[in-house]
Amino acid sequence: ARPCQFNHKSNRSKRRDRTKGKSIEPIVRISSQAKRPEPSQKIEPTMVKDSGIDFELKDEASIDDDNSSFGSIDDEESITSQSSRDELKEIQRLMRKETKGVSVWRMVVLVAMLIISVVATVATHRFLEEEEKSDFEGAYEQYATTIIESSSFNARFIQDSYQTFGDYITSYALDEGLDWPYVTVPNFWKHGENVRLQTSSIATALFPEVAPEQLQSWNNYSSYNKDWLGEVPLVPFIFNYTEDGSISNEVGPGPYRPFWQTSPLPIAPIVNLDAYHRLPEASVAGELGQALFGPLQSSSGMARFFPQSDDAATSYEGEPYSTYFQPIFNVFDDADGTPPPSKKQVAILSGAIRVGIYFNNLL
Repeated sequence: ARPCQFNHKSNRSKRRDRTKGKSIEPIVRISSQAKRPEPSQKIEPTMVKDSGIDFELKDEASIDDDNSSFGSIDDEESITSQSSRDELKEIQRLMRKETKGVSVWRMVVLVAMLIISVVATVATHRFLEEEEKSDFEGAYEQYATTIIESSSFNARFIQDSYQTFGDYITSYALDEGLDWPYVTVPNFWKHGENVRLQTSSIATALFPEVAPEQLQSWNNYSSYNKDWLGEVPLVPFIFNYTEDGSISNEVGPGPYRPFWQTSPLPIAPIVNLDAYHRLPEASVAGELGQALFGPLQSSSGMARFFPQSDDAATSYEGEPYSTYFQPIFNVFDDADGTPPPSKKQVAILSGAIRVGIYFNNLL
């Protein structure tokens, strides 16, 4: 049988407490064949040796060596604990470092995103602003071009209408062998009405050129050829209105340019009213030999002399208008376009045209 050993070093901490302050530490090894001594028998060393019990005495130095072995174990445990704490501190340091690095990069990313957002916003704003400006300029240019083209087309249409009417008057005088200024066009009010409806004119009038030496003969002629006026009273001489609205025959030395035939028929004395100085643009048109438009006007005199009605062509409500002047000549140009030597300007065909006609059909 294997001997049973009792080793009291199994519980070192308790043994350390038990041996504290003692000089020896007994170690007993009991064999299974050892003889147990009697209670009353004195145990001697030789007896213990003979009895099969190994009895070993250790001195204090040996005990200190054993205690130092316990201390080394504690030191190892302390070193292990310190190493763990150092590792934990290192991990925490690395984590703080990484956290700081992440925070820095997060801030860098946020700043970069902010910069990119600002740049993108500014760039988008400028792009949209330039795009809007370009669209506005394009639309403005398009509308301006449309207005110019439309107004030019309407102006040419007005010019063609009055040119046709003027050619008719010249043709009538030539066919009848009439000398200017002694010309009265039949149904002038009707021909003039057609032109007014086509051109949105408020009124149309014929102004013959009367030389100073023709003043008296013209006064006589107008008095004998007033039937076209109907019941409208005629002033039988070329006249002017004074500041107080009265009629005066003081018209100066001439030349003269009296109102003659009109469309519509007037409702107040206007026939024979001298317009030579009232309409200076007519003189310019005569000198140039070509039609032109006068400046914008808005006069209550239009409503004073011409009737108001539901017809837009014959009623006037004070809206701006421009006066058109078409020169009338005594002869036509030759077939090749060469004017004959006897050609001269003998009258002015005029029309008060609403400004709105220039801007019709813009959209």
